[in-house]
Amino acid sequence: MQRTFERFKHGNFSGLIVFVPMIDGDTHESADRQATELIDRRVKHRWDGEKSISEAFAPVLGLTKPAWDVYLVYDSQAEWTDKTPPKPSFWMHQLSSDRGAPRAWFLDQESFNEQVKMYLDEG
Repeated sequence: MQRTFERFKHGNFSGLIVFVPMIDGDTHESADRQATELIDRRVKHRWDGEKSISEAFAPVLGLTKPAWDVYLVYDSQAEWTDKTPPKPSFWMHQLSSDRGAPRAWFLDQESFNEQVKMYLDEG
């Protein structure tokens, strides 16, 4: 995502990175270390040790297990007004097939950036 933020320095573009403990070694401390890899005033970093955000997004994205390694794009009109997160305008992932994520949406940096550009151009 650092390349994406470097590419789109202008415009109404911001990000939220939520770290969750999904594999051995995922701790609040390791999340803090990883957060130093993407330092940009438009990006907020958070820790969700309870995985509540992962569980909330799973049904929204049609996943069979908690969401993680997902990259969501929202248009400027999106609002989170309920317990259920809003459905993203576009998303990609780096998940294994057992989670129910479409293989066609596996993260491709250039395709992701094209979608981000489209939503920035519309805003």
